[in-house]
Amino acid sequence: MTHPTPDAIRRPCRHTRASHQHGTRAAYVADRCRCGDCREANRVDAAARRRAVAYGRWQPFVDAAPARQHIERLRAAGVGINRIVALSGVGSGTIRQLVYGDRRAGTPTARIRPETAAAILAVPLTRPAAGALVPADRTHALVTDLLEAGHPLPVLARLLARTTSSLAVTLTRARVTAGTAEAVAALHRSLTSQPRRQPRRATFTDERGWLTGDSDDTDDLADDEDLEVGDVAVDEVAVERAMAGEPVTLTLVEQLEAIRRLHARGLSDRRTAMLLRTSARTVSRRKTAID
Repeated sequence: MTHPTPDAIRRPCRHTRASHQHGTRAAYVADRCRCGDCREANRVDAAARRRAVAYGRWQPFVDAAPARQHIERLRAAGVGINRIVALSGVGSGTIRQLVYGDRRAGTPTARIRPETAAAILAVPLTRPAAGALVPADRTHALVTDLLEAGHPLPVLARLLARTTSSLAVTLTRARVTAGTAEAVAALHRSLTSQPRRQPRRATFTDERGWLTGDSDDTDDLADDEDLEVGDVAVDEVAVERAMAGEPVTLTLVEQLEAIRRLHARGLSDRRTAMLLRTSARTVSRRKTAID
């Protein structure tokens, strides 16, 4: 009975963060696999390297930035890291180091092999399905820009065929569907191609009856004494509904409580203002009173 020589042993990948494939130089080097496919891949790679050196074209490493940026674009389009690994044939350890950095060095990979870069850049950037989840940062920024241009949240919601509360909740999410992201981007393009409206800070407070007289700025109406509210009953249901972005009329005490809770959740003044339909300046003043 014959046994395979040590040089012909097939070894599986045992790396927890990588997925080396047979028939690659990576498996030959990292896993010490000596199956026929891995040995052939190593031979071909070595021959190509010798030829490149002989002709003065040897370029062992290239800048990793283009590959990293392509990965970021793929992820923004809803393509996950595991899918990128499968489509590119590059080990997950290499992909994760490009994205998150080396665990020891703490910095993203600066240079990679040309063939690795080529494999990553070859993954097509396709349009994500409407239901795929994508990062919400750009959507938040576009809605914020429209609000600051004077377009009220209820109007934006109506143009997007959404309820105001639904759109307000979307602004608290870290990810949105690709369909929502595209719809907001299209609305932003449409509205910004028109003459800009004069921003009016009191748009939402008007609707809630928080303004009196002819003032255009609710902050000018409130002095420090207005914020001394004492012991007044709080409608918990109204506060929770307002925090969810629903159009609920709050008393001053209830508004303060809603701001306190949203601030405790880590929401910015701008996000809090969007949910409560007031200005970020008002939220800032109310927080001072709470503190």
